[in-house]
Amino acid sequence: MTIPNKNEWTIIFNKASGDWGAYSYKAENDVLRVTAKPQALSPAVETFTIDINDIKTESATLNLLWEKTRVAVPFQFDVKGNVVAQIDAALKSGATLPRSASFQAAMFYLENDLDLKRAREWIDQATKTEKPEFFMLFGKARILAKLGDKAGARDAAKQSMAAAEAQGGAVAAEYKRRNEELLATLK
Repeated sequence: MTIPNKNEWTIIFNKASGDWGAYSYKAENDVLRVTAKPQALSPAVETFTIDINDIKTESATLNLLWEKTRVAVPFQFDVKGNVVAQIDAALKSGATLPRSASFQAAMFYLENDLDLKRAREWIDQATKTEKPEFFMLFGKARILAKLGDKAGARDAAKQSMAAAEAQGGAVAAEYKRRNEELLATLK
């Protein structure tokens, strides 16, 4: 629901989603109220439109468009905090996690510049098998490189290439290329 005014709109997010219009609106069902400034829009939008744009990992913009007016509502999300909390909860649960979960946690920490020592523990768990997957070994090489362990990174990259070549196909060629690029940075 919205309350439009000339210089500012109030946008109301209400948990009563089955209602049509504001005929049975109850303020106690409001989940969130935000204000936003309307902006002139050209050309005119004939049909009322709600879209989400400017999508990034931790933000997005909800747009309300109608006639010659656009009202943009920015949203921000704590993706890192939420995912870290989920990883911690999974680890504290005492359940035996699949190697893929350890790999995904390690890659999330690597790609979000979080605790690389923890990432290394998880990638070591993920690759602790007789035949570790080539993509996991590549992830291990990236983590070790970022930690400054060039020898370990080179070893993991070479293992990744060998495992990818054993599998064959287009994937092998791509991982050979990616590992060669990583190895070139480790000289």
